Amino acid sequence: MENHVIMKSSPEMGDIVAYVNEIYNLYDADHDGHLSFLETRGLFADLVSAKPELGFTFEKHREWFEKLDFDGDGLIT
Repeated sequence: MENHVIMKSSPEMGDIVAYVNEIYNLYDADHDGHLSFLETRGLFADLVSAKPELGFTFEKHREWFEKLDFDGDGLIT
């Protein structure tokens, strides 16, 4: 679904989409429009620092990444 469609349906959803896009762009180090496993390591490191009580581990990072890599190409798009 395109962002502008979501934003028209709900201002709150539009804010969420904008926030997710901002985070996505922050961690997309090579600006290719995809997040590799290595690029998401920075995201996970920041999550571990911000919320240590969540107990993120390397295994959790791998599980999380694999769930978001819908087509199995090694990238989150």
